[in-house]
Amino acid sequence: MLSQGALGTGHPTGGGSCVFSLSAPNVPAGEKFYLVEVSHRGRIMVQPEDARNGNVALSLGN
Repeated sequence: MLSQGALGTGHPTGGGSCVFSLSAPNVPAGEKFYLVEVSHRGRIMVQPEDARNGNVALSLGN
């Protein structure tokens, strides 16, 4: 594990869905990609540029 983060407070979007912010401070730079895992739901690959720019959207369950 390179870093550990936390989900922010959830905000309902309608239709039973919620949006959560995600932050993971102190992530080392220079990696080709990062794997993000929330709880035990599997890992999602994230590109460094997307992570830096806040362009990451993950979907959990339905």
